[in-house]
Amino acid sequence: MVEAVDVGEAVWVGVAEGEVDGDELTVSAGMYPRLDVQLTATATSETTTNRRTRARMSTAFRARMRSHMSMLGYRFARLAIAVALFAAFVILGRAVDHAPDPGSLMFAEMQWVNHGTLIAWWVTWFGWIDILLPLAIVLVILAIRFPAWRSRVTFAILSLLIAWRGTDAWQHFFARPRRLDWVVKHETAFSYPSSHTAIAVAFYLVLAIFVARSALPGRAWIASVIAVLAVAIAWSRLALGAHYLTDIAGGVLWGGTIVGALAACWPTNVFEGRSRSTLE
Repeated sequence: MVEAVDVGEAVWVGVAEGEVDGDELTVSAGMYPRLDVQLTATATSETTTNRRTRARMSTAFRARMRSHMSMLGYRFARLAIAVALFAAFVILGRAVDHAPDPGSLMFAEMQWVNHGTLIAWWVTWFGWIDILLPLAIVLVILAIRFPAWRSRVTFAILSLLIAWRGTDAWQHFFARPRRLDWVVKHETAFSYPSSHTAIAVAFYLVLAIFVARSALPGRAWIASVIAVLAVAIAWSRLALGAHYLTDIAGGVLWGGTIVGALAACWPTNVFEGRSRSTLE
């Protein structure tokens, strides 16, 4: 019995080594060698493809898990820092409320008062709403225009709001009286912590870090200027006799607490440098 089988480009003829029963034909294995090779090659190719697909899926899964674990570690570290700073903030506040700084420390602080008064007065305005509100509006406009900066601007403004309103609440909680050797302006709100210093850390210093870790042209200079401004704001509160040195320390601790807590809760690592964070 002869059967013609069309395989690819050639026709192979095989002889059936079996019995014919009507229209049925029993064919032995190995009758069509090229067909056997093609089937084997196809099966091998499918197996290799499946293995590669599984390998790619496994690699992608491991990469996602590493990224997830890395983000969890990042959040935990920021939260731990925030908790430690907050604990130090409360302990310091309890230690200094209702009393001025110790005598030796107070003597050192008095050496700062009324030196560079005019510069200190100009700089201290950067911690008041008259400057902060227009600056926040400009940042919002930039965030709308340049999407790469939206998350960072949102973080900075939210940090600013918490520092501003939160400090006011803590000042009433600790109720520490202001210094009496003030110059230029007598501020009557409670003293601990310094709201200017908290804003300097939670807003200006955060902006400096964002700029430094971006791809903006001249980012090193811009970030340095903003960082120097943040330090100058804290200095101005001493030069104007508006706060004790421990108030400044409390402002640093409170501002750091805000930044750490927000970073731990933020959906992404907002402090991660990105090459696309440019004004383009």
